[in-house]
Amino acid sequence: MADHALGWQQLQAILDGITEVIYVSDPDSHEILYANRTVTEHFGAVLGQKCYAALQGLEAPCPFCTNHLILGANTGRVHIWEHRNQRRQRWYRCIDRAIPWTCGRMVRAEMAVDITDSKLVEEKLRRYEQIVSLSRELMAFMDRDYVYQAVNDTYLTALGKKRNEIIGHSWPEVFDPVVFAQEIQPGLERCLAGEEVHCDFWYTFPAIGRQHLEATYYPFFAGGAVVGIVVNARDITDWEMLERQLRQAQKMEAIGTLAGGIAHDFNNILGAIIGCTELALLDTPAGSLVHRHLEEVHKASQRAKTLVRQILTFSRRTEQMRLPIRVTPLVEEVLAMLRASLPSFIEIRQHLDTQEDTVLADPSQICQLVMNLGSNAGHAMRQHGGVLTVGLIHVPAEAAELPPQLPASRTGYLRLSVADTGEGIHCEHLDRIFEPYFTSKEQGDGTGLGLAIVHGIVKACDGWIKVQSTPGQGSLFEVLLPLAADAETGKGELADLRQLPEGRERLLVVDDEEALVWSLMQALGRLGYQVVGTTSSLEALELLGDQASGFDLVITDQAMPDLTGVELARRLLAARPGTRIILCTGFSELVSLEKACAMGIAAFLVKPVDTPYLARTIRQVLDHGLDPDHR
Repeated sequence: MADHALGWQQLQAILDGITEVIYVSDPDSHEILYANRTVTEHFGAVLGQKCYAALQGLEAPCPFCTNHLILGANTGRVHIWEHRNQRRQRWYRCIDRAIPWTCGRMVRAEMAVDITDSKLVEEKLRRYEQIVSLSRELMAFMDRDYVYQAVNDTYLTALGKKRNEIIGHSWPEVFDPVVFAQEIQPGLERCLAGEEVHCDFWYTFPAIGRQHLEATYYPFFAGGAVVGIVVNARDITDWEMLERQLRQAQKMEAIGTLAGGIAHDFNNILGAIIGCTELALLDTPAGSLVHRHLEEVHKASQRAKTLVRQILTFSRRTEQMRLPIRVTPLVEEVLAMLRASLPSFIEIRQHLDTQEDTVLADPSQICQLVMNLGSNAGHAMRQHGGVLTVGLIHVPAEAAELPPQLPASRTGYLRLSVADTGEGIHCEHLDRIFEPYFTSKEQGDGTGLGLAIVHGIVKACDGWIKVQSTPGQGSLFEVLLPLAADAETGKGELADLRQLPEGRERLLVVDDEEALVWSLMQALGRLGYQVVGTTSSLEALELLGDQASGFDLVITDQAMPDLTGVELARRLLAARPGTRIILCTGFSELVSLEKACAMGIAAFLVKPVDTPYLARTIRQVLDHGLDPDHR
């Protein structure tokens, strides 16, 4: 007995020295028969108490009790499980087994290991894993033999594979072996040598297509040696496209600034040409050969005037104005430019079969619309040639085939059609062709903006566009634009030169372009006005200071040396409020119609100004003080 008691004391001392929870309970009564010191330290004196009350703080047996898993037919089986103790708010890994007790009865013995710290680490790892899994970047871990050990969901999606198709397989087995050897392996070898490697390469993924990847390979150390590689790669295709667009925008901004400056100077030259041509027309017998030649010069000058205004609109980057314009001449001009840019094996046919072609739009936008559609058609035929057909036709307002979303137009619509016999558009692309940046062209062979711009222009004009296409047979784009209602197209008639409003008032013309001042003095002098001209804004200020009351109207340019037109007007209006001033500008970002009106300027005109237009504006300002069309 003494030896038995000594053995029990020794066993109890051993059990009390163990830091894990160890206790024995009766499976029928749930009474705790034994508990080591750790149980007492954590839960207090528990001998003789119900295990569910003393250890779990419950009033009835635990719903998760494992007695049935270790007793009866399961006697001798070890059951391992985890649970969170509600009394201590700690996690335990429990090891349960039935053991023989006094009188040979079987009781429950449990050892519980506190795993709370491990659980916290596991939870953090799960959160990190979730973050990695949700990341849009491609992440992977591989060993020194390039065998995948872990990948995130983005990696799986890009490759179009399941996790078991990648984990345990080497990189050359998963990726293209040629791409791996040429583009990837050199960087991985440097990484295994302990270097953090940055690189980029193109790869065509089965699921997401061709992508430009920026990758970083991080060496993974264990025991002071590199045991693996952490790969982090991100798709920079969109960023690269945005960078190209930014560079293009900066280049276009620089070109626009240069074009604006050139257009301003050319405006002055063009104004003198138009003015002198109009004077010569007045001095030349109508119907004569010289008169006819001068008419052609005038027509060409008007076309140049429109072109310069388009350049200025481009260079200003401001919202464009919708004016009544004829579409047929614009289409003819664009087709002439397309002819020069398309290969000779692409034939261009045009069917411009209507005179009712006046729409409310910006000329440059209509040109861009036709150019984009024509360029797309040419691209579709670049391999084997074909026929590009452009048509214009009037569609009556009551036509049955009109789409319901078109706004009502009592004058009808203009249908522009652009057809090609090229490769066509696949049906899966038809719903996306008007999306910005969507393109089916090869990398670097287009920005994906052409048709998006076309769509935006059509919508801005209250129009409608549709496309029909069959792969291998070609495409047809149709645009419907509402016709302008009883609108003037701005097309000047030369006969107006002999029927312009006249006057006897005294005018001062200020412009640094001598030829323009001379032509204006001649033209306005023929209309009966007393005109004084100067090319110096400072001299104009002296003239106005000496005899401001003697001038009924001042016509001044904006961009001049010494004093700008705005500064000249500001000083004059400060000295003599109410002075009538017409401000002319060819190109300026410093003055607008709104600013001119706020200063008290009577009219704001864009150069070059036709004599009939200027004559009517002068009369309006002199008779009524303000020009309502330019306020």
